[in-house]
Amino acid sequence: MITVNNIKKTTLYVFMCLLVWFFMFFLMDADINIYDEGLILTGVMRVGMGDVLHRDFYANYGPAQFYILKTLFDWVGATIMVERLYDSCIKSLIVMFVFFVCRKIGIRLFISIGVAFLSGIWLLASKAAAYPMTPIIFLVLFVLVFLFNWMKKTEGITSLKNSCVTLIFIGGLVGVIALFRYDVGFFVLSATILSLGYFYYIYKENLNIEVKWIYFSCFFIAVGAIFVFSPYAIWILKQGAFLAFIHDI
Repeated sequence: MITVNNIKKTTLYVFMCLLVWFFMFFLMDADINIYDEGLILTGVMRVGMGDVLHRDFYANYGPAQFYILKTLFDWVGATIMVERLYDSCIKSLIVMFVFFVCRKIGIRLFISIGVAFLSGIWLLASKAAAYPMTPIIFLVLFVLVFLFNWMKKTEGITSLKNSCVTLIFIGGLVGVIALFRYDVGFFVLSATILSLGYFYYIYKENLNIEVKWIYFSCFFIAVGAIFVFSPYAIWILKQGAFLAFIHDI
């Protein structure tokens, strides 16, 4: 339900996000990072020329960052400025998400601002423009928020039919993470499933949960991840890049 209070909160978050983006963009290190940033930009150049990831050039990252930047370059222009604007936007969203999570779990306003500020300083100090881990951090925060909200709704847990959509969505987010970095996607999926197993083990008596619901929950998360990642896997097979894909990872 839309209320005046919700509109005020949304407006405040948007304003703060723009403010954080302003500082992120104008305080960033202007020097180009040859390794991570250079690898990504070179990969974007290669896919822009029609090359296929893994088959035509080595890449230890997934396709997401390459093709997101390629799309932005096609729409706006192939310049470092466009890449830095994109990177600053993602980092500002991370800072705001940290602030949002802190407020959501009841942390005081000034402490929440301090935590968000420290996260922003850390992101600036990392000097890793276009690094695929940056959007992954943002997506992992999303996974945590949805997973914790799902766990809090005990009525949804005991009636899995009403919560399978949330589980599939969480799995889909994990699949998107895997498209940025395969290894991180695997570890986040493993951590999510282990978290569910631990949650069921701790609260199984209070919630009267049967063991089969654990398997069903993990199944729905896996379905979401496979649904998102499988089109890319099929495309890799069609391009004859499977062996190169295995080699690169």
